[in-house]
Amino acid sequence: MGSQALADHLDFRDAMRGDPVLRKEYQDMKRALSARHKHERAAYSESKGTFIESALAKWRSRQT
Repeated sequence: MGSQALADHLDFRDAMRGDPVLRKEYQDMKRALSARHKHERAAYSESKGTFIESALAKWRSRQT
């Protein structure tokens, strides 16, 4: 895992731990995607990308 990938992973973990509203949004989105992409693991994973990027940006803006 490269340094940016590791930073992203840790920041996303911290965002999920630190923001209950964001965590609930992620949980709801994952449930919906799971139903939509029942047999398409790659599509499920790809569909989370925009949310994760947005969550990281939001979290990082609060940390500065």
